[in-house]
Amino acid sequence: MDITIGKLKLSAQRALLGNVSANLRAACVYFQDNIIHTTFYYDGEISEDSHELAESVLDEVIADFVFQKGENGKEFEFETLILRVDYPNPMPLNGHWVYYRHEL
Repeated sequence: MDITIGKLKLSAQRALLGNVSANLRAACVYFQDNIIHTTFYYDGEISEDSHELAESVLDEVIADFVFQKGENGKEFEFETLILRVDYPNPMPLNGHWVYYRHEL
């Protein structure tokens, strides 16, 4: 089964259900070669709970793609970034948004 950005976005959005903390500003995903990248942007101090929630999201995405192979026949690798970007600083888009908090 080939990975598509649509499948990856749906996987990440499903994984975010119940795993969004109050200080999560945004999350994005993309894949390149055989690496699936996820990035989480937080406002303020990133608590241990926020780290655990982000890891839970990543675990669910991994579960969706762990036994699949990319176009080159290799299994996917996973890379995640958990970054502090305080409001109102802009967040760099690294891929495709799967969550974006409404901010005034």
